[in-house]
Amino acid sequence: IGIDITALATSTIRKRLCESFPDAFASPAAIPVHGFPADLAGARQLADDDRHNFQNWVLSLIPTARPKGGTPRKGADQGIDGVWLWQDAQNVTQRGIISVKSGHVNAGQVRDLLGAMANEGAAMGLFVTLEAPTQPMHDAAAQAGFYELAGTPARFRRVQIVAADELLRGELPKLPLAFRIEAYKAAQPIDDGGQGMLDYGE
Repeated sequence: IGIDITALATSTIRKRLCESFPDAFASPAAIPVHGFPADLAGARQLADDDRHNFQNWVLSLIPTARPKGGTPRKGADQGIDGVWLWQDAQNVTQRGIISVKSGHVNAGQVRDLLGAMANEGAAMGLFVTLEAPTQPMHDAAAQAGFYELAGTPARFRRVQIVAADELLRGELPKLPLAFRIEAYKAAQPIDDGGQGMLDYGE
């Protein structure tokens, strides 16, 4: 049992529960958190109350996703609200970027995501929308083609669109298997002949 006040602060434990108990929890969204949106109406209310916390809540539902730069920040984001990482079969780390929209959406915003992907050198893009996506948006995403996971026969739509209500139902986008990249070295014990100390690295 845990208590916290922001969406991202609870996302780590939800993702670890999914990793530890995959038979019990199909996705992070399957783990109930009191105070989080439970339906589309709740998601709309969260977006109306705090757009940035809505973005963070969305990121908390996508395995291994995190804010660009590692911590949530308000202000201009150049259309990039989050990122996720994975490693292909050739041990090359790849990067995808996430754009979250809580207002009116259109095909131009999907094309903006494609431009951001080119600028960032991202292999894939994920567009998350509170409103239902339109057919022109799906057409624009389809034009991006496919991403092929090097060293495997697997391939994924290079740009994918997912609606908030799909995330609420636990329907995750089909993304390459991701992996965790630790930001800090693991703490190691030091034997100083007395009480143990921890070396946190440089």
